[in-house]
Amino acid sequence: MVRSYEELVGGLGRAVNFRAQRVLVKELLSYNAAKLIIGGEEYTLRDLSMNGLSFFAPKDSTDWVIDAVPEITVLVHDLPAYRGPARVARTERTPRRLLVGLQLVKGFLDLPDIQRKNEEQKLKKDLSDGPDLVRKHVPPAYRDAVEHAVHFLQYYRRCLVHHEERYAELGEGGQLGIEQMIRKALRAIRGPWNEFTRSAAKIAYPHFGDPEVRKAMKEYTEAMITPLLMGVPVLHRAYSKPLGYPGDYQTMMYIYRNGLEGANAFDKVMNKLSCEEPLAAGVRTRKDVMLKIHEEEHERFLATRSSEDTFRVSSLGAGPAREVLEFVTARGVWPKHIHWTLIDQEEEALSLAYHDIYREIAGASAPGTLRCMFMSFVQFLTDPHSMLADEPQHLIYSVGLFDYLTERRAQFLIRNLYEKLVPGGLLTIGNALGPNFHAWTTEYVLDWTLVYRSESDMLELAKKIPDPAEVKVIPEPSGGYYMLLIRKP
Repeated sequence: MVRSYEELVGGLGRAVNFRAQRVLVKELLSYNAAKLIIGGEEYTLRDLSMNGLSFFAPKDSTDWVIDAVPEITVLVHDLPAYRGPARVARTERTPRRLLVGLQLVKGFLDLPDIQRKNEEQKLKKDLSDGPDLVRKHVPPAYRDAVEHAVHFLQYYRRCLVHHEERYAELGEGGQLGIEQMIRKALRAIRGPWNEFTRSAAKIAYPHFGDPEVRKAMKEYTEAMITPLLMGVPVLHRAYSKPLGYPGDYQTMMYIYRNGLEGANAFDKVMNKLSCEEPLAAGVRTRKDVMLKIHEEEHERFLATRSSEDTFRVSSLGAGPAREVLEFVTARGVWPKHIHWTLIDQEEEALSLAYHDIYREIAGASAPGTLRCMFMSFVQFLTDPHSMLADEPQHLIYSVGLFDYLTERRAQFLIRNLYEKLVPGGLLTIGNALGPNFHAWTTEYVLDWTLVYRSESDMLELAKKIPDPAEVKVIPEPSGGYYMLLIRKP
């Protein structure tokens, strides 16, 4: 199950006072597997922990009084997982519903046992349903496209494996033949594969808003196409999601390298082609855009002849921060001090960024400092004032986080980031561009779901800013992402 960025946990979390881990129901259980019954009414569960849970009630409900102790029943696949009293511990109003948190008074929820039973029920259902239950919900045109792609991939895999083995028999002398074959294969496969991915996206697009059909198309694609591509390093990393989400720093580094990586010729070719697709290529081109913005904002700072001694830059969801590395490497020398703050929920990404960037700063003939903050996005979203409170920033940017945020969350975060800018400072937000016909691989092959936004959607994200700020939206060169630029007066 894919986690959204705002659901991931960083380095502060429960470090001092331990609390039982809460797990989102959608991560733990199959769709509609769990039910909460209170007073004969059924409610939608949000999350579970060993000693509590939360659920959604109608927004205008007045039934949930703090410290009240209703009797509750939790059913999993219609079997009781808990029956007994629970205390109302908290309530939180959202724009559409009331979120209620309960603390169990007696007993506990055995989450590993619940998950095990869920998997057993899922196995039973999968064996009983068989593949035709999924297939019949897949539009015929999409089935034809996927079956065509299976033959396409199998054909070229068989071809390249055969000739790679033939060249390998020649020993060292055959290596040149393998390299030439890979280059020829790239030229032969690139055009047809790009055309197919675009065609498949066009066929899938009209059904994007139908949850049942979309789910069936994704399951069909993951059964037919995904296994054929699991030797491709960038695709395997994104699909397997070892850190809980697809776009981790290792995935980003594969995309940045944009190379012929893999154990055999076929995997190397498909790795390169996957890194060339617009959403992947856009990772590199949006990095170039941010490098250019970084340079322009630094020049702007120097041109103001401000009495300030430090140019301050912050990146939220920084990842490996290649744009900062390239800025330091390219400049080598600059007047006045620059202080970078990199914030991310992934410790390994920050470790890589710190190692590479700090080494370049140490070798530069210019004053610069780097701070890496290991914290979860949910922590930052819950209390964005906890960071940078006394350090107004000249440039704040986030180019890999907002693809996963709802409009409400995004507007809330943008407003709080905006408040951290100095007068004249710039806030830059990147987001996957929509609508588009280049998201088939991410959405259907990799189960990598993003929030795609149009130009008007991007402008809407800035509507909660109180000032008459200068706001504009630009596309980055790959056509995969929009960049929202907000200048504080």
